Amino acid sequence: MAVIAAMILSLALQDQDRIQDLIQKLGSDDFSTREQASEELKKTGKNAREALKKAADESQDPEVRQRARTILDEMAKAEKAPPQPRRAAPGQGGFQERLGADGERRLDLHDHAGRRQPRPDVP
Repeated sequence: MAVIAAMILSLALQDQDRIQDLIQKLGSDDFSTREQASEELKKTGKNAREALKKAADESQDPEVRQRARTILDEMAKAEKAPPQPRRAAPGQGGFQERLGADGERRLDLHDHAGRRQPRPDVP
């Protein structure tokens, strides 16, 4: 058990070292290095958040501060993005639930192109 805990701690420390290295690369003289570091930090996600906040507030390099803020903003937008509505796969018909004027739930039939189809009258 202790061995597993030590391995997890070791991996976490390696990850933090990697994040710090990427943050330093945000200030590189080479544009492609800065861009690659930005993309890697975006992929790292929440694990890099605290280090990015610190870099955005405390870095002496204006490029690092700006890129760190941009990455944090993009992460925040991604978290707030509303989930995409579920739809039938292309080429398939389906049903869509909606509320009627009287507050009753109704299912509308849709064709393969997503157009609402008239409901057959059911006695």
